[in-house]
Parts: sequence; C-alpha cells; structure tokens
Amino acid sequence: MYTGKRNVYDIRNIQKIRGKTRVILRSMLERKIAIFFDQSPVITRWDYEVVRIPYKWKKKTFMYHIDFVYEWKDGEGNKRCGACEVKSHQFNPLNPNAEHRQETLRNRAKYLAAHSFFRSKGVVFRCWDGRGSVNALIA
Repeated sequence: MYTGKRNVYDIRNIQKIRGKTRVILRSMLERKIAIFFDQSPVITRWDYEVVRIPYKWKKKTFMYHIDFVYEWKDGEGNKRCGACEVKSHQFNPLNPNAEHRQETLRNRAKYLAAHSFFRSKGVVFRCWDGRGSVNALIA
C-alpha cells in the first residue's frame, strides 16, 4: 500500500482520457507512466484504475484494479489496446528474488487473473517495474 503523499497529476491532453482533468496516482512510477501516456503522440486514449478483475487469494475472492488501460497506433496505423500494472521490482511476481514473499505471491494471483481476462479480449497485459523504457509498453 502506498503511504506517501498524494500524487496528483493534472492531465494536459484531456481528449485522451474519459471525463477527468486530473488523476491521483499512488507512486512516482505511476506518475511516470501517466506523463508518458498523456504526452506521447502514439497513445490515443488512456485511463487509470477503471478496470476491476476478480481474483482468488487464500480461498477468498478480491477485486483487482488494473493501474492503466490504453490504446495506441502501431507502426502500420492499426489500433492496439493494452493494460499495464505498475509495481516496484521488489513486489514484481516475475522477480525470483523478491523481498516480500506473501505480497509477491498475492500479486502473482492478481496477474494471472488479469492475464487471462485481457488475453480473452485480445488486449496486451504488461507489468512495468520501472526498469527499462516506458516505450516497452507499446512494443
């Protein structure tokens, strides 16, 4: 859970996001993505925490709020759709050396549910942990 100051981002290209002029983000990594989506000419639409997906954890069902959903035009001008979760590498379930084991296992359950949900809709789902370029989200 993010316990830092509220991170408010005022959207510059409001035509890209539905009905919002600002978003309250939970981390500096999320802020970096929001700025990229807002300012990139390749990104045509984006939104923050609008998709909820049910997932099972320890025999209970919870709701998972995906950080970002977005649309972009590929090199051939085709519209593509993506979804992105932003997590520090220490919580990334793909990191075998993650420091926080229980949270990492819970994140894995979330990501598996999200991957299945988005794959069934033909949407690319990615996890970004701040390593590497943000441009990898539209590769």
